[in-house]
Amino acid sequence: MQALTHPEELSEVEIRQEARFVLWALRWCALDHQGDSEQAKAEIARGFELADASEAAASFWEFARCLCQCASSSLVWHGPVCGCVSSGEMHVLHALAQVADHERHAIAGASPWWRVLVPAARLEQVDALARRWLAQLHRAGIEYPGATRLIEALGPLQNLMDEMPARRAVLN
Repeated sequence: MQALTHPEELSEVEIRQEARFVLWALRWCALDHQGDSEQAKAEIARGFELADASEAAASFWEFARCLCQCASSSLVWHGPVCGCVSSGEMHVLHALAQVADHERHAIAGASPWWRVLVPAARLEQVDALARRWLAQLHRAGIEYPGATRLIEALGPLQNLMDEMPARRAVLN
């Protein structure tokens, strides 16, 4: 395997890693919401500790629990270590990317991506909790990518997933 030599490539790898960490943590929270509480709490605590972002764990739980409580029943969560990504999970990653952009550019209002996932009455609450969590991640040195960077980084992976035969996609 050839070493990465271009900063853009390394940046895309880092973006994928950070998006994967966020997805992993949200999937554990979804399991917690379904009743697997002890293991979920332990795994998330360990993950945030390994990421050197323990101080962001409490705000993560607030955001993720709110999202899991009010998310559309059509949002499919895969297992925490599953390599697949559902369309709903991609919507969550895109919503967070737009929230990150809004926060960086001091743009008021909730990300429109939340409309696909949560009832209108909960948009502002979910968005505000996401902003607080992403701000704490930022203070811990974890930069969640903005929308353009996320699309650029995940694009090649999405193209690979689109080419998978349908029979392979159902084997989870």
